[in-house]
Amino acid sequence: MNKSLYILKMRYMDRKLLIKLNANQMVVGTLRWFDQFMNLVVDNTVEVNGNEKTDIGMVVSLCLFLLLADNQLPIE
Repeated sequence: MNKSLYILKMRYMDRKLLIKLNANQMVVGTLRWFDQFMNLVVDNTVEVNGNEKTDIGMVVSLCLFLLLADNQLPIE
């Protein structure tokens, strides 16, 4: 594992993140795993659409096009 990937894993692993996907879809969940190819496993995932929230559980996404990942603790 290269050094920059290791630093990212230490910083974001097991943290609650707001992830903006393509097509303006946003999800909030706990990042459990990712790799250099942007494959993700996000647990306790909630899809956010305006004021509407939909619980979708665990998400495994392969080759995801990730636009933004940012710490968002006050989401509830």
